[in-house]
Amino acid sequence: MSKIIITILFLILFRISAECQSLTLPACVDYAVAHNLELTAESLNIEEAEVNLKAERHTFLPTAVATINNGLSGGFQQTFNETMSGEYSSEKSYTNSATLDVSVTLWNAGARRTLIKQRQLLKSAAEQSRLYREIEVKTNVIEKFFALAMAQKRLEIAVENCAMQDSNLIIAQKLFNLGHRSQRDVMDARTNLAQDIMQRANEENNVVINELQLRIAMNSNDSVAIEVAGVESDRDIPPFDDFYAKALEINPSVAMYKTQIEAAEYEKEYYKRLQYPSLTLNYEAGTQGQKFSHKQNTDFGKQWKDNSYQTIYLALKVPIFSQLSNKDNIAKSEIEINRRRNQLDQQLLALSGEMRNVWLGVVQSRNTADLAAQTAELARQQYEFAQKDFKLGNIASYELYVYKNKFVSSQLQAVSAEYEFLYRLAVLKLFTEQ
Repeated sequence: MSKIIITILFLILFRISAECQSLTLPACVDYAVAHNLELTAESLNIEEAEVNLKAERHTFLPTAVATINNGLSGGFQQTFNETMSGEYSSEKSYTNSATLDVSVTLWNAGARRTLIKQRQLLKSAAEQSRLYREIEVKTNVIEKFFALAMAQKRLEIAVENCAMQDSNLIIAQKLFNLGHRSQRDVMDARTNLAQDIMQRANEENNVVINELQLRIAMNSNDSVAIEVAGVESDRDIPPFDDFYAKALEINPSVAMYKTQIEAAEYEKEYYKRLQYPSLTLNYEAGTQGQKFSHKQNTDFGKQWKDNSYQTIYLALKVPIFSQLSNKDNIAKSEIEINRRRNQLDQQLLALSGEMRNVWLGVVQSRNTADLAAQTAELARQQYEFAQKDFKLGNIASYELYVYKNKFVSSQLQAVSAEYEFLYRLAVLKLFTEQ
């Protein structure tokens, strides 16, 4: 029986090592960030903000519009000849014209520069929004990774538990053969082994389920192998004040709200500057030719030459009726500024409680893990003493099984507490290492 258990243990560990040999925790996190569809959408928002910024910068360039028109007209039209002009008659005509308009803004009270600065801030806010979403993705992957690590550790304990019970069954059988134990005692040991094997099967299923959940969090398929290794970490916890100051300094949500407030302030300034006059330099050049049907017409080339014109002028635009809409937009901008400030205050308040809970959770989970490890060690010693008594025939199989279950239960509690601590510590570091 012991050979069978050893063979099963070998096959299980071989399967795990064969399938899981590529991605550790940092690699799983990086993979999730690279393949998360919501982060892809956030990246598209950044690209859109970059395009908007470039488009706003392009408004500083002169505007040049070239137009060529060709048209056929019918009905009463003005006709011109050497002796009379402006006579109306029913005619059909073909018109060809070309114009070029160039305009350069000389002064607009800095409204465009203000808008460019706002576009830069909106791009920065989009980048910070993506970083904020990254934290959520990374936290989810870390949680699922440690859940898988704990499931695999529980499977190892279940396999060891089966091996221990198999050994106890062999001893019970030998004691029975020597006449020191009853058949019922052997049956107890065999039944307990069957229960342990069933528990091991449950733990195997639990590993499969947790691996699937991790793959879903990573958006990966079965071709990506995952290695649950390197989860051990230093157990040092920084002081809360140091942790909170660092986390607050680099927290993307806080930076995002601050950037949005500044962008709203620039938008308000933009509408204020639109209330000032603007000055533009304009140049226009063009020519035209027209041909009437069934009439003698001047050559098109001569018409284009004789009709050509060009003009240059300054245009001063003074907003009058648009002042009311600008004032409304200024009022809306002030509301937006106050809304963003309120959101920032809410976020700071929420972060204060969240960070303290995170830090306290790490401290408490480390204490729990240390106590659970001590309890597991005492339970192990107790089981070893009970096993010696069992070999000597001083206790029955069911009594030994009770001690073994206490030992296994304490092991599982210690593993659960340890991985809970490592998970919380990894999340704590995530808030300070963005």
